[in-house]
Amino acid sequence: MVMEKIQDILDYFPVDCVSTQVESLGSAGGFSGALLWKVHAPRGLLCLRRWPREHPSQKRLEFIHGLLGHVATNGCPIVPVPVHLRSSTPSTFVKQDG
Repeated sequence: MVMEKIQDILDYFPVDCVSTQVESLGSAGGFSGALLWKVHAPRGLLCLRRWPREHPSQKRLEFIHGLLGHVATNGCPIVPVPVHLRSSTPSTFVKQDG
């Protein structure tokens, strides 16, 4: 993903998620096929993840993000918490280019 596409995606999130610096992490040693970027933003360090087209489904991703949010709000501070988009929808992810 080129830098301008990353910026386009970050524009969907709250303004304190706008990147001041983005570092490519490649797959970071994972096996899912996802690509990762470390985003330095006013909110703090964030991770942008690009899932492969074939998985997970939108329904599964909604479940994963909901579960992470639930675990974090119930006392487990070490899980990554998805950030909600600026739109009126409760979504925490952007679908772009499939």
